[in-house]
This record gives sequence, C-alpha cells and structure tokens, in this order.
Amino acid sequence: MKITKRDIEVLKWIAQLKYLSTSLIAKYFFDGKIKVARRRLKYLCDNGFLLWFEKVQVNSCGRWERVYYLNKNRKPEINCLGGVVFSFYHPPKNPLFANHDLEIANFILCLKGCCAEHGEYTFYHQLGNEIRAVRRSDIEEDDQQSGLPFIGRNKAVFIPDALIVLQSEKGKSLFFLEIDTGKEVISGFRNAADVSKKFKAYIDYLQCKKYQHLADKHNFNFKGFRILFVTTPERINHIQDLCQKIDTQGIVWITSFDKIYQGSSFNPIWHVPCAEKNELMAIVKKN
Repeated sequence: MKITKRDIEVLKWIAQLKYLSTSLIAKYFFDGKIKVARRRLKYLCDNGFLLWFEKVQVNSCGRWERVYYLNKNRKPEINCLGGVVFSFYHPPKNPLFANHDLEIANFILCLKGCCAEHGEYTFYHQLGNEIRAVRRSDIEEDDQQSGLPFIGRNKAVFIPDALIVLQSEKGKSLFFLEIDTGKEVISGFRNAADVSKKFKAYIDYLQCKKYQHLADKHNFNFKGFRILFVTTPERINHIQDLCQKIDTQGIVWITSFDKIYQGSSFNPIWHVPCAEKNELMAIVKKN
C-alpha cells in the first residue's frame, strides 16, 4: 500500500476540520476531478484510514454524497504519517448536523487556497470546539448592567465557529468566523439566544479588550477583530439591517455562501453595513 503526499494532506485536513465531503475533497485537492477523488478515497477507506457516512447535499435536489472522517481504530498508523498528531472525531448522530461543519470546512479551505494563490499571506485557524467559550464573566463587570441573556456568569455567551489569524509582512489580523445556515433566530425574546444577542456580546467583548489573551499565543498585540458572518442570500438583507442598528464600529462583515462558492474570500464580497454607501470590502488589501 502506497500513501502519497496528497493522501497525507487530505488526512491532515480531515483531522483539522472534523469531516470533509467528496465534493470538497475533489474541489480543493483533486482540481475538481470528482471521479479521481472518489477512487482515491475508496482506496483510503479500503485500507482502513477513513470511514464515511452519507448525507443529502445542500441545494442538490436530494442527491446524496459521502462524508469522510478518520478511522479512530487506525490511530497509531495514521499518527505515524506526516510527523503530526492527528485529531479524531466521531460522526454526528444525525448526518444533517454535518452541514454546518462542512460549511466551516469550505470557508477554511477556500481561505487556504487564497493564501496559496497570493503568496504573501499565511493563516492560522482553530475550530470552535478548540476555543475556550467566551463567558459572561469575560465581558462584563456588573450583572445588573448587562443586556445579555440572563444566564449564570460561568455559562458561555458565545463560541465562535472558528478563530482565524491572517498574517502578512505588515502584521496580523484577528477574525472570528460565524456560519449561519438560517436556523438561528435573528432577533427574538429577551432571554432567547439569537443573532442580535450574539453580535451585542461580540461588541462587548471588543470593548472590554479581553480578546487580548489571544495575543500571547500569537506574539502580537491585536488592536481589534472582525466577525466574518456568512449566511444565506435570503437572510443577508435582514442581517445587514440588524447590524446598521447595533454595530456602529463595523466589526461585523457579512457575505453569502454563493459568493464564497463563486470566487475568492479575498475579493470585495463583504458587506460592512456602517461603511459609507454600504460598499463591498475585502478582508485583505491588495497591492
């Protein structure tokens, strides 16, 4: 059995992103050649490196595709590959629950491709399950003055879907990724979790500057952060209207899934509602 460099690269990214679908693996590792990707993935499954489950593709008229994850029973052999320690995850109880994770994976891999294409940028990421939840005690001093949901000070207020640090010779930028598949209420009752309360918690987090603890790991003094909020085309106008009311500092940058699929996340595809004339912005400055 011969394991190629590309096989190891695929296994590494599955380990980092929990699961990857056939279509994502073909797109980012096999130049879009779906049949070639399927043959190689079958080879890795037949030799025990990968396991899979099936799920309905989003917006695909009911077509099914396989989603792959690392076989924990082959942990010693897999950890011998590539000189790194791999992470192993269990499949979701319901295959539909993987849709959110796959959208996160698609964004991260798109960003990886953008950095490779432009050369001058590198990036670091952590998924939400690897990040310490931001708790109520992190962002407020006094319970009575809080506009946040009434929960214990030790309870999580929000957990980003991913943390991203983008680096170039000019410095580093901090981003929190939020993937919105349309299931979460935009603005609801006082004690209910919704998008508006999450944004307000992020704004409080920015103002109290508790995010600076992240600087220790990256050896950099971040002056702030941005939220990269990716949602459905149907919800984007509603999210923009919400941000115009509560985000005066312009930390929420919004785009839709179709824009990510069609092009580069480095392109000016990001709506910043408080910006002049609501112009589209890019997360990097191109020379």
